[in-house]
Parts: sequence; C-alpha cells; structure tokens
Amino acid sequence: MSERTSVTIGVFDGVHRGQCALLARARLDADRHQRRCLAVTFDPHPLSIVGGGRPAPCSLTSLADRITLLGAAGADEVAVLPFTAARAGQPAAEFVEEYLRTGLGMAHLVVGHDFRFGAGATGDAALLARLGPSLDFTVEQVPPVRSAALPAPGIISATAIRHALAAGEVGLAQVLLDRPYSLGGTVIRGDQRGRLLGYPTANIDVVPGHCWPADGVYAVRLQVGERSAGPLGPLPGEPPGMAGVASVGANVTFGGQERRLEVHVLDRTGLDLYGCPARVDFHARLRGMLTFTDPAELVAAMASDVAQARVVLEPGAHAT
Repeated sequence: MSERTSVTIGVFDGVHRGQCALLARARLDADRHQRRCLAVTFDPHPLSIVGGGRPAPCSLTSLADRITLLGAAGADEVAVLPFTAARAGQPAAEFVEEYLRTGLGMAHLVVGHDFRFGAGATGDAALLARLGPSLDFTVEQVPPVRSAALPAPGIISATAIRHALAAGEVGLAQVLLDRPYSLGGTVIRGDQRGRLLGYPTANIDVVPGHCWPADGVYAVRLQVGERSAGPLGPLPGEPPGMAGVASVGANVTFGGQERRLEVHVLDRTGLDLYGCPARVDFHARLRGMLTFTDPAELVAAMASDVAQARVVLEPGAHAT
C-alpha cells in the first residue's frame, strides 16, 4: 500500500468507550496529516487460538456489528485480520514490518495501555517505539479510560462489561459501552403460551457465542428488520425501536429448561415477526426469574413488569 495511514489495532469486541478512545486518537492523527484512518481487528477472538484449550470469551458484538460500530466511531476502513495459529506464532517485529508497515502503509500506530502481540506476546509499546525510526512510523500509547461506575481501578474493558452482564447490570454495561447492550438473532415460533396469557412474545433465536445478561426480566427496546434484508446491523445512537419487556432464562413456572429470550412488545397487536432479523436492546433489569404457583400469579407479575418498563423507557428515564 503506497498510501500512508493512521492505524489502531485490537480485538475491539463491544467497541466500548475505552476502545473508541484509541480510534479517536487515530482519527485525530489522520485528520492532522490528511491520511486515512484504519482500524485493524481480529477474527476469531485470539483467545480461541492461544487460550490453552480454554474457550474464548463470549462475544459482545458480532463481526458485522463491530465493523459498523468502528466505522461510526471514525474508521475510514476496518481491516479484519484472520487470527490463525500461524499468525499467533509470527514474530512481533515481522508482523509490524510485513503487515502493518508494508501491507497497510502505517505511518502512525495507536495502541492501548495493555496491548501485546506476536509470538509469545512479546510485542508491546516499547518494541514498537524501537521499530518506529527504522520503519518510518510513530507510535502512541493511550492510557486506559476509567469509569466511576466501576470499582477501583475502574478501567473500562470488555471483561468488565461481561462481568456486568453476568450480574444482570445492563445499566452499567450501557454506561461502559455508551449505548444499550444488545442481543441479535431471528424471530422464531415458541410455545405461544404468552398469547394465551394476554402477553404475546417474540422468541429470539440468538446468534450463538454471544454474551447473555443474567436470567431475569428486563425493560428493552426491540429493533426489527425486513425478512429479506439479512442481518440487522446496529445504528449509531440506537433508534427508539419498540418498547417491550424481555424474559431471559427458562420458563420455570411451566417446567421449561431451555434458556430463551422472549420479548413482549408494549401496545402493539397483530405483529407478524416470524423470520425477521431482530435486535434486543437492554435498558434495565426489572427483577430476577421467579417460579409462580399458578398462571394468575404470573399474569399479575407480568402486568407489574409492563408498568415498570413504561417508566424506565419513557423519554428522559435513566437505565439502572
């Protein structure tokens, strides 16, 4: 590549506030020198290759969503680098020279405070600084972004977001992401029991490998696309969508064992959503998953859930 570029590199799972800070610095450098801004991401997650047999962490975003969000955050182009065993074993200096400098035309590189790369994770900001003069590029290491919503040291990370979701703290996840956390999939047929109880639900077949929030009931907004349009990608700022109440977990009242994501849309009847791509944006956890003694008790709880969701989702309300 003959064109010189400003580059930032990382997994960028979630494209959270800390990762966006890297992209903002690369964007600033690109604008200052009239260069293109490139974001380099990996697929699959590097830990699926170098994790020592441990499974890779669940994903906060699909690859398609990651690309869209990185573009919205300022990248002119997103380069997806297939992460293989051969790539994991490539010497750090060779990777910089062959892929970043020669392949992408890198003139400036922005990395995070804990960025490591190359065989044995021997590459770091110090190595990049040593390579810079001979390969004609500069390097900038960005300090971590912190949030007062997290315990000390308060560093925003994909791991912190996963922990928040596992605890059902979707409001905290929203603070760290700067947007509601979402799960995407396709609307499929369920048991249709909610329809009989007066609260019909859309059952979402969630894309495998993605992080689920803790079991419970949530105030959400449902984004739905056309059946023929393919996957529903995220939009910057998240459009309003349809207000709803989501149940995450098995339907224990009726002996269910399969974990499900079901959404009751408020104030809408006659919706035909089967086969449509959908995304559920989580705004607040209303309660945990409960077992009820009879359907009437369940219906009463659902009525209470709907009333709480209206309050949470009204304009100006804050997620919790």
